[in-house]
Amino acid sequence: MSAGPNRHGRRALRGRAAALAPLLAATCLDYARDGTTAMVTDRAATAALGKAFLHMMAVEACRPHVTRLSMAEAAGFPHSSPTDSRAVPWLAVGFDRAGHATYCLRWLVNPGAGLLADRRLIEMQMLAELAGECATPGFPAGINSTQTREVPRHGRS
Repeated sequence: MSAGPNRHGRRALRGRAAALAPLLAATCLDYARDGTTAMVTDRAATAALGKAFLHMMAVEACRPHVTRLSMAEAAGFPHSSPTDSRAVPWLAVGFDRAGHATYCLRWLVNPGAGLLADRRLIEMQMLAELAGECATPGFPAGINSTQTREVPRHGRS
């Protein structure tokens, strides 16, 4: 995953984050159910993307950002469908190698007891997924952007 913009670029983005975030959200693609690409046009989904991009640029200094989505927000993505009833939708946003804003949506199953205790594991899983999608510039071909995954139990028995 790209380090994102340099210090000067981060400052410029932070100052324009409120105006840029909705524009970035309005240009996001996903896979439609038939396998073709489709714009994310649902209001709840684009609002969630805009909020995540805004946080990434204004608060996180353009570092990747991970956030939990509501079921309504996740349902607005064209190819969003959990394969496990225990799955919870998570969104990660960042910049790809070419410097373009991108995102990944995953439905994660957390077999652990508490969500707060496992927040770091979830963030690590989401950042790893985002890094895979940001490895090449442009829209990642052949990647199901809403796959259900189980959160790994790093170092726990």
